[in-house]
Amino acid sequence: MKLYNTSEIFEINEELDCDLIREEWGFYIKVKNFWKNPEKVREIFLNSPCHPLSGACYSTENGTKYFDGRNEICFMDQPQFSNVVFYIICKYFNIDNRFLDLKWKLPTILFGNTFQMYDRNSNPFDTQYYAPHRDGLNQIACTWYMNENYDDGEGTSIYDKSISETEECYLNIIDSPWTKSVKKVGHIQAEYNSLVIYDGSIPHGQSVTERWFSEPRLSLVQFFIDNRVYK
Repeated sequence: MKLYNTSEIFEINEELDCDLIREEWGFYIKVKNFWKNPEKVREIFLNSPCHPLSGACYSTENGTKYFDGRNEICFMDQPQFSNVVFYIICKYFNIDNRFLDLKWKLPTILFGNTFQMYDRNSNPFDTQYYAPHRDGLNQIACTWYMNENYDDGEGTSIYDKSISETEECYLNIIDSPWTKSVKKVGHIQAEYNSLVIYDGSIPHGQSVTERWFSEPRLSLVQFFIDNRVYK
C-alpha cells in the first residue's frame, strides 16, 4: 500500500487568478493553474480504484463500447483547496456562507472521472452529445481538467435550458448514452490544471472528441449545495 500526504499533494498555488466569464447561456468561473503539483494530483487520481458509473448513469455499453468511471479520493480533514473553492463560490455566486454546503461530507468529497471511447460505431447519431444531464436543481459544479495540451473543442458542452424538464435531460441510458434531440448552445474550453465552476442545473455533458479514442479523458469534480432557494 502506498500512503499519500494529501495536504502536500493537494496544495494549491498561493495566487489564484479567477475570471468571471459570461455567455449567453449563463456564466462560469475559471481559475487557471490551480494545483501547485498537478502531476502529483494526477498520480493519486490514476492510482485510485475506478468503477463504472452506476445509478441513473448506468449503461450496458459502459465497459465495452466506452468506459465512463469514477473514483473517490478521501480526506481525514477538510482540505485547504475545498475551503478556497467555498470562498470563491460565495463571492462570485453572491451566496452567504451560511447557505452553502458541500454535497458530500468527509471523508469522500472529491471524485475523479475517467472516460474513454472504444467503439467508433457506438454513437448512432454521429454527434458529440454524450449524456446531457443536470447535476441537481440547486447544485454548483466544480470541474478540474487534468489532461495536458487540450485542443479547441475539448471540455464541457452546454445544452439548451428548454430541455431541463424533459426526459432528455434525465436520460435513461440503459441502451445507449447518446442523444440527438438536444441543442448545444455553448462550450467551456478545457485547460490543463484549471478549475471551472458553474451552475450544475444547466444541462451539460463532456465533449467527446477524437482524442478520447486514444487516451482517457481525466477530470476531478466536487459539488456544493446552494440552500438559499430550491431552483
